[in-house]
Amino acid sequence: MLGYAYQRRYLSKKYESPATATDLWTREQLRSATYEVGTRITDHFEVVEKTPERIVVRCGDSPRKTGVRDSDGLFEISAVVKPEEGVAEFGLKSVFFKGTKNDTGADGTGAPPMPAHVFWLHKQYTKLWMETGVRNVLR
Repeated sequence: MLGYAYQRRYLSKKYESPATATDLWTREQLRSATYEVGTRITDHFEVVEKTPERIVVRCGDSPRKTGVRDSDGLFEISAVVKPEEGVAEFGLKSVFFKGTKNDTGADGTGAPPMPAHVFWLHKQYTKLWMETGVRNVLR
């Protein structure tokens, strides 16, 4: 997954260890995995739901932290094949939140779950994920 290569390398340098040996770390592991519920990816994601058309992963911190987290989120990655139309629809949804804070902000609208520059980076690499995924299907 080219779209995940840079983040994967960064997380590997920081978190790959005997404690995370069962996580998916290599490109080959990511390509061949079936992503069953409980699959952990680079000590940053864990599959929490899987159907034939979508996978939901929890993110924001290490999956080894199973309780409430300060930084938390969910990604839903979907692919709906419509053979009668000759198309496939790909989707990616993400939700981020602060699990440990009830912060409504001074104006009552709530504080963002992450700094603006981190939010921008998330938008960029999720676009890369989708582009990479679609390219892999077209091969």
